[in-house]
Amino acid sequence: HITSLLYGGGTPLTNSAGVPWTAAYIDTIGEPTADLRSNVAAEARAKIVYERLINVTDDPGVKDALAFLMTREAAHQLSFEKALQSIRNNYPPGKL
Repeated sequence: HITSLLYGGGTPLTNSAGVPWTAAYIDTIGEPTADLRSNVAAEARAKIVYERLINVTDDPGVKDALAFLMTREAAHQLSFEKALQSIRNNYPPGKL
């Protein structure tokens, strides 16, 4: 395969459809505090979605999987919040 010849024989950097990885997958504003706030909000939204899904299913296995994912989102949110708090001069956007 041409990619192996060009880039070596390691794991191919592709998605599940075989499309090569690009920087388009990176979602960043370029301002660390804004990016961290965006990540905190995304984790909070994901937790809400999982909680709503738990409330509409009767399948114990699905509930367990969703509870695991919700717990993981909470851990991610806490990590992002701690990272945000560690940045000096961390002002809310628009307030100096």
